[in-house]
Amino acid sequence: MHLFLSNTQITNLIAAILLLITSAILFKKDRETLSLATLVLGAFLLRLFMATIDPFLHNWDERFHALVAKNLIQHPLTPTLNLTPLLHYDYTAWCCNYVWLHKQPLFLWQMAMSMQLFGANVIALRLPSAIMGSIMVLFIYRMGKLMVSTQIAFFAALLFAVANLSLEQVSGKAEVDHNNAAFLFYVTGSIWALLEYDTCNSPNKKRWLLLISLFAGGAILNKWLTGLLVYAAWIIALLLSPIKRWQLTNYLHLLSSLLITTLIVLPWQWYILHQFPTESRYEYAYNSKHIWEVVEGHSGAWWMYLERFGSQYGQGMQLFVLLGCIFWVRYVTNNFAKHALFSAIVVVYAFFSFIAQTKMSSYVLVVAGIMYLLIAAGVSFIVNPKNQTTTTKQNALQWILITIVAVYTFNPDKILLNRYLDKDNERANKIHNTQIYTKLDTMLPANAVVVNAPDYDAIDIMFYSHHQAYNWVSDDDANIITKLGYPIAVFKDAKSQKYPDFTQNIPNVVLIEPCPK
Repeated sequence: MHLFLSNTQITNLIAAILLLITSAILFKKDRETLSLATLVLGAFLLRLFMATIDPFLHNWDERFHALVAKNLIQHPLTPTLNLTPLLHYDYTAWCCNYVWLHKQPLFLWQMAMSMQLFGANVIALRLPSAIMGSIMVLFIYRMGKLMVSTQIAFFAALLFAVANLSLEQVSGKAEVDHNNAAFLFYVTGSIWALLEYDTCNSPNKKRWLLLISLFAGGAILNKWLTGLLVYAAWIIALLLSPIKRWQLTNYLHLLSSLLITTLIVLPWQWYILHQFPTESRYEYAYNSKHIWEVVEGHSGAWWMYLERFGSQYGQGMQLFVLLGCIFWVRYVTNNFAKHALFSAIVVVYAFFSFIAQTKMSSYVLVVAGIMYLLIAAGVSFIVNPKNQTTTTKQNALQWILITIVAVYTFNPDKILLNRYLDKDNERANKIHNTQIYTKLDTMLPANAVVVNAPDYDAIDIMFYSHHQAYNWVSDDDANIITKLGYPIAVFKDAKSQKYPDFTQNIPNVVLIEPCPK
């Protein structure tokens, strides 16, 4: 571990672990507020550690999100990938276009704001995901407390604090990285607010209705209409309630909340339809294709998400989820909350398993917060199946078991050893290349265009420097760039690419030291 972690990173990791242990001790001593504060701080330090663990941009899809967010600093209402496109581009190619509407903008704005404050670097762009993941600890704790008990709530919050899937979203390594981290935050926030709305006194309900609306609006402005999940869960829970389903006020509240959410998300949709009509209409149509067609080869059988559950939450966690479901059915007396959370899981898994033809593992992670509540309930159920007052021995067994599950959920081998034992040396190459890209501004003329970059590293180059970059250009493209008055800088050798012929014909080509093959 010490071979690739700095002293600061090791200190952060140790401090985070000590804070998490301290939070458990404080909770055992009935210091709830201080315990939660310590737990959130520990979760944040752990995520800060993850934000620093990889000093480079991950290929899919962090590098693209990072570049668009960086460009938003200059023009917040015009998302762009290539800030100054000199050559023809295909507006339908989200990896290489100009105006970039492939994702809704909220998580990108958050990343841009962070980089505006702390500079355009990987830690700053990952910081919003670290903050949101830490706040989610409170959402999960409060949901568990409203539904079951403070102990199960704490167990669930602790599990999420150390959850590998959340930590790798912060690092940028997980599929769809910061977009999914923000989406999970806003959807979980909307469901938490729904539970608070259901349990609070009438005079305060409007406050929670507004929060539901804001969080749902934020979810949609991150990953489109799946952000409406809270309303699907809300409707089903109402219909399953023998009393609430006959009360008109409940439906008026739901509709008013949905209206506010609509008012939050519509301005951006209206703006891009009028400002970027071609690109926005294409992206809306492309998003709808995910339901009816297999997009970009992301196919799978209906059971794919069940099959991959173990790789997301840890092998064997299915047992705890099943036991947690039994626990909820038997002992959770808040039927509205129980039905809402069960409905959210069923809707997500059913929709992406049986309806949506495009399948990606990350789609179902939107209910991860609820899953950890089930896992925590399952741990409690194993030790205390009758849900009676626990004996000293049972309580000790619960804490021992939750500690084992937490370490397993954290999965330090996956985080540390997999990075250290990188057999194909990809990590070393990424670090080496990034060191070159960060120096380009001092090595090249201010307006130089970099070509012959490895793979999609032109995106990385544009993030780390002020230079326009292309992975490969033809002789004709090189002539166009030259005629526009831009000098060309070429990597002497690039991964899986030949040395470009045009360098023999164009004067004053700047040669850059090669990247590794």
